[in-house]
Amino acid sequence: RHACQSSAEADGQVDEDADHDEALWEAVVELLTTAPKALGVHWRPHFERLLPPLMPYLRDGHPAADHSLAIGIIAESINQLESTGSDFCTSLLPIMVRRSRSESVACRQNATFGMGVLSLHGRDAAMANMQSVLQALQARMSADEETIVRDNAVGALSRLVLGFGAELPLDSILPAIVASLPLKEDKDENIPAIRCLMKATHDERSRGHMAALVAPTLSVLARLLRARLLGDEA
Repeated sequence: RHACQSSAEADGQVDEDADHDEALWEAVVELLTTAPKALGVHWRPHFERLLPPLMPYLRDGHPAADHSLAIGIIAESINQLESTGSDFCTSLLPIMVRRSRSESVACRQNATFGMGVLSLHGRDAAMANMQSVLQALQARMSADEETIVRDNAVGALSRLVLGFGAELPLDSILPAIVASLPLKEDKDENIPAIRCLMKATHDERSRGHMAALVAPTLSVLARLLRARLLGDEA
């Protein structure tokens, strides 16, 4: 929430202007996360103009709610821009890593998703930050993390496998992904997870890591299909 709203509530007052501002901000965020889905790679010129005024909302002086909403817009934009947004990775990926440690669950969730899509499409810039990304994702996979955040961490790891394959320590990453499935809080993240397992199975360089995981992977697929946890994009 915004600082002005918290202050008003502490005084026992309802700040109608603050409520209006928050409703307006949420409407803007809804628009700015929907437009990239509609425009795809054609969103890029609009994102180039949007990013500079959006960046101040990521500064430490802003509340976690602002961080979360700004990160959500950025992450969804990169998700839709795909490789055409790769040049944004150098500046944005370190921010996602840092905000993934936020006390806010929503902020951690969005930043974790952002790490995944930026790493998938960032290539060389992502590889330069790979150690910090893997460490950040390991922390988000911990047993005491919120389930929705863990689901996004599994999705992010899966996107790393899709982007970098055998360049990663698959002997630890692939078992962690399989053991986490099926994902139930953020069901859409089942899709990159299954895709990465299929890629690892087909790729000769990573196939050996999948040998011991074939049975649990098939079990997971059966559970996903029975529960209809895989969408049309799978």
